[in-house]
Amino acid sequence: MYCSNCGSEVKEGQAICLNCGFALRNKSVNSEAQDWWGTTNSRGKQRGVSFILAWFLGPFGAHRLYLGSDYRVLMVLIALLAIPTLGLTLAINAVWALIDIARITMARPEEFDTLFDSRAAKEAL
Repeated sequence: MYCSNCGSEVKEGQAICLNCGFALRNKSVNSEAQDWWGTTNSRGKQRGVSFILAWFLGPFGAHRLYLGSDYRVLMVLIALLAIPTLGLTLAINAVWALIDIARITMARPEEFDTLFDSRAAKEAL
């Protein structure tokens, strides 16, 4: 195993590189859980924050606003239409938010970067 900062050889399970002092990542159950919550996209937006926003404010499109989604304005406009339609459009957005929660939850770290950004997904192909 080698240090990702300086490239010197380190022992398995070592917490820091003795050559440069860089904190090494140890893959364990706890670090995998932290990686899930801490996964960031290319804009620096975290998966955990987007999940919490989708869970509590999903029908209003807060998670899509946070992530900079292509359809963020559409989701907010549909939520605003809930007032004259007696909440019908908010129910539609709630289903949409549940689908987004599932997508946020199940996306692999490399997929999270392009999850709600169609331009980035096209560039990745």
